[in-house]
Amino acid sequence: MEQQIQQIKQQIQQALKQNTRNRSEQIDQIAEALAKVQASMPAPEKNKHGNRGSYADLESMLSTAKKTCSEHGIAIYQHYQMNSGHIFLHSTLIHTSGQWLNSTLLADPIEDPKLSYWQCRTLGFTYTKKHHLEAQLGMRGDVED
Repeated sequence: MEQQIQQIKQQIQQALKQNTRNRSEQIDQIAEALAKVQASMPAPEKNKHGNRGSYADLESMLSTAKKTCSEHGIAIYQHYQMNSGHIFLHSTLIHTSGQWLNSTLLADPIEDPKLSYWQCRTLGFTYTKKHHLEAQLGMRGDVED
C-alpha cells in the first residue's frame, strides 16, 4: 500500500506542476495527503435509485469525502461566483500545512421544461458540486457501467 501511495503522490505532483495558477506554490504535503485519501477512501453509500441503477447522492458523497479528507488534514470548501452572466463553482482543497488546490467549473443551471426555474438551478448546482468533488478526489458515486 505504501508503494501505491507513493505512486499516486508522484502522479498528483506531476499533474499539478503543470498548473501553477490554481494551487499554492508548494504542493508536496497536500499531494501526499491526497494520495492517502485516495488509497483509503471507501466508496460512498449508493443511497438513491435512478433510471440507470443505484448511485450516491451529494450528501453521501460529501459525508464520505469530508470524513476521509479530514483524517488526512484536508478541508473541502466549495462556493459559487457569478462572472460574465455565468455561474462558476470553485472547489478548494485546503491542507493543514497551508497548501491548497483550487479548480473551477461552469455551473449554469440545467434546462428542463418540466421543472421550474429554481428547480433547474438547484438541480444543476447539485450535479455540479457532486461531479466536481468526484473529479477532485478521484471518487465514483454513479452506477457502474
